Amino acid sequence: MLKYFSDFDFSIFDSLSLSELVIGHAETTFHTVRFGGGLGVRPEPVIPPEDTASTDNRYVQQLISAYGDCEGEVAKDLAWLDGKPKYKKDFNRQRERFYHAESLRNFSRDNVPEGTYEKLQEDIYQGVIDICDLNHDNGFVRMSETVSQAARLSIDSSPLHSVTRIADKQGICHQLSDVDRLKWVD
Repeated sequence: MLKYFSDFDFSIFDSLSLSELVIGHAETTFHTVRFGGGLGVRPEPVIPPEDTASTDNRYVQQLISAYGDCEGEVAKDLAWLDGKPKYKKDFNRQRERFYHAESLRNFSRDNVPEGTYEKLQEDIYQGVIDICDLNHDNGFVRMSETVSQAARLSIDSSPLHSVTRIADKQGICHQLSDVDRLKWVD
């Protein structure tokens, strides 16, 4: 072992000044969480055009089913929304919220340690599941009450709280419905 250390080429190592070390650390997702200073500016979410909506997304299927449930009908596709301005407006609003949450997820991936966003999702889930599980007249009421509850939640314990908007918290409900953790219609 002594021979190995004696023969080792230590010139491959270099030193950094304290300021160089801190500047390098500032480029990591851990810096803000460890040293504070706030998260950077979050870009505005990009909401895709209305004609790109698809029932391939589970959260879209759930929304359409919730609207149909409210009307006592079976709604299976986006065409069902035609001629129903109340639901069409709500659908566009919920879709925008979903994309707000997706934007926050992408921002968190680059600015906070891995798992931070998932912890925020879990906090939102725990804050809304009791409302979602109550008896409601229909799926539309269940969804509306659940996302309203999400808007009221305090998320001060999350490192993302300073960049999280109400629409993000509501959109997280749709992310959770996209993986069937929340269901609008039984």
